[in-house]
Amino acid sequence: MKKVTLIFAVVALIISTNLFAHNKSSVRTDSLKNAEAEAQYQLALKYVTGNGVTKNIDSALYWLNNSAENNNAEAQFALGLLYNGDGNLLDINMEKSFYWFKKSAENNLPKGQYNLAMLYYQGLGVVADKKQTVYWMKKAAENGHTEAMFKLGQMYYSGDAVKQNAQEALYWWLKSADKGAVDAQYNVASLYYNGDFGIQKDYEKSSYWYKKSITKVSSDLARGLGMIFFSGEETKRNLDEAFFWIKYSAENNNAEAQYILGLMYVSGEGVKADKKQAAYWMRKSYKNGKTEAKEALNKYRLQNY
Repeated sequence: MKKVTLIFAVVALIISTNLFAHNKSSVRTDSLKNAEAEAQYQLALKYVTGNGVTKNIDSALYWLNNSAENNNAEAQFALGLLYNGDGNLLDINMEKSFYWFKKSAENNLPKGQYNLAMLYYQGLGVVADKKQTVYWMKKAAENGHTEAMFKLGQMYYSGDAVKQNAQEALYWWLKSADKGAVDAQYNVASLYYNGDFGIQKDYEKSSYWYKKSITKVSSDLARGLGMIFFSGEETKRNLDEAFFWIKYSAENNNAEAQYILGLMYVSGEGVKADKKQAAYWMRKSYKNGKTEAKEALNKYRLQNY
């Protein structure tokens, strides 16, 4: 009995050793193949840019195809772009674009996942499919793709391909905003400002995100936010915030804000009293059509400033 047990043990050892050797060989082969595909991709880039070699688009495409066929996700994504018309190097072929974006997406490339989602969304190169759109958009967003986060937020906000959900919209817009997406920052600010779809109004958070996306903030919106902080009726009074937004609006040629800013310089509320500045902004306001500004120049004796 011991002899039989020993024979089985030896056989098991031989089998496991062979399997281990096979697995090691397989891993080594995969590593070499990945390295080869990456080298092919880098060579393609050199032929595109002429870095170290004579610029040659045909050679670039040859090595790009080889790399993509060897499962390099970046090469697959690049071919997806080229067949989508990027660079005008290949005839547009949306079916091939879809094919290569899908390959790169399946290789967990976030930008490939986003582009694949957009093809499913628009029905380009494939039949439009909302379920696949959401699946790949979420994949891309979860993998940190900023545009996918923003788009997913839009979809949840409007109920496009998903059930409308303001909390989900806010969640994904915040993710995108944290990565510097200005449109997402503005949308987050607007959600907190308007209190849309059950989102609780929060003017402090709104102000924070509007400052991040200030290039998109209109002078009327800035003035309105400034007055909210100045009055203290809807949120805690904050004269620093009030001055910031009213001044921003005034600098963007809002006559009403220029008038209010002038009054702030007269009274010293939110800023140190300064008649010269008060006169400056009252004149700007009057020039822009605010008739009360001329009366204020007389009332506060600002004519000589």
